[in-house]
Amino acid sequence: ARVSAGAYAASVAPTWLLGGALASAVDAALAARVNAAFERAAVRTAALTLDAELGLVHFAPRHGRPRRADVALNAAALAATAPLSAADQARFPRATWRSAVSAGLRALAADAARAVPPRRFAHWSLLVDVYDALGFDFAPSVGAALAGDVSVARLLAHADALPSAAAAKLAGALQAHAATVPAADRADAARVLDALLAALGNALRTQGRTAYVARAGGAAHADFGASADGLRALTLASADAAARVAEPAVLTEKLANWLGAPRTRASGRAVVAAARALRAYDESRGNTAPDFVVRVAAGAADLLFDADGYAGVAFDAPGQAPVRNASNAWRLPPYGAAQRKEPLSVLVRGARGEASVVVDVEFVPCARARDAAGALVGGRRQCGVSDEPVYRGLSVGKTIRLLDAATGEAVPGGVTAAPSGAQVQVTLEVTTPDDLGAVLVSDALAGGLEALEVRTTAAAGGGGDPLAYGWWARETFPITEVRKDRVTAFAYSLAAGTHSFTYTALVVAPGVFALPPARAEAVAQPELLGLSAGGRWGTADAAWSSVLQSRTAGVCGHERVRVLSVDGDEHFVEPATDYKPSVPVFTAAPTRPPVTDTDVDGKTTAATGAAGSLAPLATTAAALLVSAAVVA
Repeated sequence: ARVSAGAYAASVAPTWLLGGALASAVDAALAARVNAAFERAAVRTAALTLDAELGLVHFAPRHGRPRRADVALNAAALAATAPLSAADQARFPRATWRSAVSAGLRALAADAARAVPPRRFAHWSLLVDVYDALGFDFAPSVGAALAGDVSVARLLAHADALPSAAAAKLAGALQAHAATVPAADRADAARVLDALLAALGNALRTQGRTAYVARAGGAAHADFGASADGLRALTLASADAAARVAEPAVLTEKLANWLGAPRTRASGRAVVAAARALRAYDESRGNTAPDFVVRVAAGAADLLFDADGYAGVAFDAPGQAPVRNASNAWRLPPYGAAQRKEPLSVLVRGARGEASVVVDVEFVPCARARDAAGALVGGRRQCGVSDEPVYRGLSVGKTIRLLDAATGEAVPGGVTAAPSGAQVQVTLEVTTPDDLGAVLVSDALAGGLEALEVRTTAAAGGGGDPLAYGWWARETFPITEVRKDRVTAFAYSLAAGTHSFTYTALVVAPGVFALPPARAEAVAQPELLGLSAGGRWGTADAAWSSVLQSRTAGVCGHERVRVLSVDGDEHFVEPATDYKPSVPVFTAAPTRPPVTDTDVDGKTTAATGAAGSLAPLATTAAALLVSAAVVA
């Protein structure tokens, strides 16, 4: 396969990205690949560099020389090799690329001047690439008549015309190359920088623990390039650690989390920009050489342990893997469900680094029966499926329709009951206001239903056949699975908007059952979730009232049970009198030297850079997952 010069230039970046403090985290196999890529890039870019007028070209010419230099390609090659040492830079024809940038700008400015009617140079994004790679003291050799067209002053005057990606790159360049800005333009540069940073903050769309830069004002879809350059700009703007104590750069951390997530659709040039921004972020936060210990507890119960079972985890090396522990929230103090649990405390001690502590809680919304006065009916532990949807970043809708046996089509209108032997069509709709990564949808089946098959829709539009939209269409949920108790669907990515899939189910048994809510969650950040409304599902069989119901006395060992009859009446079954729940006894976990309560008031300190204590947990939780990691 032919490899372009742009890819060769981008392959140089790991040489300086993984150097310095991060070199200890690079194994021998990866180091060999990085060195081989560098040697190959040095040879191939030299071979693809023609002369001072054209500089670097993507491929060796086969049918004549190009008309003019590719300014963007030569500027990208200069930017990719700029962080190298002087000895490594000498391996590349950087002087020739620099001359080609001037020649290309001169040709573009001359073309604009020769146009009818005459125009002036207006390739602002290209000019941003040039000054970001070479600094604002770079003076293109375009001639005295055209020098003003490509000047720094003219670029700053048209900064409001830049698209989001170029605006973010200019904000970073104005900070990284502040010393090279001409003295006459520094006042305008400061004014433009403030406006660009404000616009960048307004373009951020937050989603749980991540955020990204939208393609344009008011747009929902992410711009990867703008997010990469935006992280660099916001990192430089918040590099002062003391200032971050007074005003934490929360959105900058969220942007770093989004940019560092694995993804497959990004150009080599954009990946280099993202890696450069993440490296700058880690260096400014001390994450390239972390040195801190984090401990998480609920009252007297520790929730975060290291590999040896000791309470608290030490982070002291770059690239250290996150640590995750799971606990049953039922057993957190105080013991039992429907209890207000002890507050979670996060204690951090150390010299540098930025810790990220995430608490995931898996739960089912509880709807308790109350009388007209608002008092709980049937005891405070009585709980049923909630008929209200839950929105935590995702909206989930669930509709059940009866299938016409003659036509195989769904009958309009939702149903809550169907006769035995009938087929129903279940449609799940997932709506997200932002672009998301991997998303998992799970729909637990109501009693008496058996799932048969799943049909998904194409991401290119409506309809169930992705081939109807051409080769570029793809299914939103390419992976589906039918189980005995649930139907699951997985999407590698979910663009902003509404997506749906349907499955058919067979009514195999009569009865009145709880209808569990369907659940959708982002795999990388499960706090972004949504639940559809729950309810009741039953058959429409007239003979069901004569079916013998199972024994209701002593069904549950320790809680009252509310029994619903088919006609809507209800009664309660008392718990067994001889049942005695076992209450666990918490013992203090062993620690290597104990973490002192230096942050018991939950406030952030400059030494630790860690968040304070979390809010009290009050939920009927089934499981709780605590994880800690270095942020980026």
